[in-house]
Amino acid sequence: LTSQVDSLDFAIKRYGSKIFKPSLLDDVEFFDGASKIFGGKIVELEEIIDGRLEKIKVSCKDHTHEADRFLVVRVYENMTARAIIEDIKNTVLPAGFTTTNVNATAVINYIAFNYEQPSKCFQQLAELIGYDWYIDENKDIHFFAKSTAVAPFELSDTNGNYVFNSLSIRRSVHNLRNT
Repeated sequence: LTSQVDSLDFAIKRYGSKIFKPSLLDDVEFFDGASKIFGGKIVELEEIIDGRLEKIKVSCKDHTHEADRFLVVRVYENMTARAIIEDIKNTVLPAGFTTTNVNATAVINYIAFNYEQPSKCFQQLAELIGYDWYIDENKDIHFFAKSTAVAPFELSDTNGNYVFNSLSIRRSVHNLRNT
């Protein structure tokens, strides 16, 4: 969901001749048919041994995790949001990130980043001009006006784009406070 970091969790069973074992920070790509729908890095592994069966629970985060390994220390004056994002990509982010889908011509009079992760910089820029952003499965940065992005499909009770009996409502008092 836009600037929220995407995650992917799955499990691998190891037994007999099935000996593959992933490592932390390995690249992960998840496909639905021929369409890549997730790209990121392994950030957590949990190994569970049950007799001769080993189960490895794998947790991944999208490419935002990779971008946030670096910090931005820059001051920008009288530049477009696109130019600022392009500069962050060129000076801070590792190779492979692109800005093909950055559509922001608004001029930023002044903004300073003091040892901040790129995702925080993108979020500050987005809030400043009413935009939203995310990094997709191919490491392309998307930066766009909130009203221009639409869902890839329409959801209704009759078009088949839903899982029947899958609605789950959870209520909690964990963050309940008196004022």
